[in-house]
Amino acid sequence: MKIKILVTGVTGLLGSCTVAELLENAGKVEILFLVRAVNQKAGLERVRKSLGKAGVQLQTLAGLTEGQIVCGDLSSSAQLMNDPRLQEVTHVFNCAAVTAFSQRPSIRKVNVHDTLEFAQMVSKLPNMKRFLYVGTAMICGDSPNRTIHEDDFPADTQHFVPYTESKAEVESLLSEALGKVSLVVVRPSIVVGHSRLGCKPSTSIFWVFRMLYQAWRSPFPLNFKIDVLPADYVAKAIAYIGLKEELAYSRYHIAAGSEFSSTFGEIMNTFMITGKENLTAPLEVTIEHYRENRNQFNEWFGPGNSRMMLRAINLYYNFANLNVTFDNSRLLAEGFACPPRFVDYLGLCIRSGCDAPVSEQMIDDFK
Repeated sequence: MKIKILVTGVTGLLGSCTVAELLENAGKVEILFLVRAVNQKAGLERVRKSLGKAGVQLQTLAGLTEGQIVCGDLSSSAQLMNDPRLQEVTHVFNCAAVTAFSQRPSIRKVNVHDTLEFAQMVSKLPNMKRFLYVGTAMICGDSPNRTIHEDDFPADTQHFVPYTESKAEVESLLSEALGKVSLVVVRPSIVVGHSRLGCKPSTSIFWVFRMLYQAWRSPFPLNFKIDVLPADYVAKAIAYIGLKEELAYSRYHIAAGSEFSSTFGEIMNTFMITGKENLTAPLEVTIEHYRENRNQFNEWFGPGNSRMMLRAINLYYNFANLNVTFDNSRLLAEGFACPPRFVDYLGLCIRSGCDAPVSEQMIDDFK
């Protein structure tokens, strides 16, 4: 029997890139898209636009139909249950979430409450076999200076932002909500850019590294590592794990791991080589240096709200200063390919992601 997949979050970066990979399996899978839209025509337009940014070819986009569009979102469980197309669904790829790092009431509502109701609804579908949940490795919270394994998440973990707290909470509750349906959790590490398209699909988080380069000051020791991956590698892994018939585990990091993570020194050096503007070594400074020099932000980063920029720097400082990597041996043991290093495709991100001001690029991560 052909695998029939319901995908949520197709208009987001990971959702769109994951669907781009699933479309490569056109002979084996059929795909439905859960999309917020007033009607199927409008929903199809949103899907095509999103997939186009993810590099899907025009011919493939033209082959998508309104019949693949399920209008709604994670809060639409009651109406979705009556959709006859869902009766044939065997797999759900749940990529939808509020990913903003701001303080928003909708984060817990969508990421916990609505997601659990959605999981309970699909668990009642007659042909459901697997619910793949896209979480985040950053539910590690404030645990510093180590390689983190999939089971290293105690209940009393302290979180920096509501987003990661909500992802940890719902992950702990999904198995009960799904009942007998198989739950597979994939936890991507930090997703930046695309190994072939650079920052064309999204500049999310890339602007953080731009800020370090433009100030030419690193608040992190240059030998600290950061676990960064391109969206297309993560998407390939999601599709691979989601479709693999037999799995050894129920939770997987999709990560660069210690071997393939890059140091801040390597990242800054790649910016220097590509930009050819700074010939001296970057300054290693404290985070207080940024706070004390907020009046220079417009000079370093271009026009923008210096208070918001400082807030962003403080927030990402908390994550990046952990100096953690995520063990990826489970994923590799399933036969999946080793990841690229951030510095291997960073030049492409630089060439495609430095046109807009930093202040514009950070909006999506804080909206």
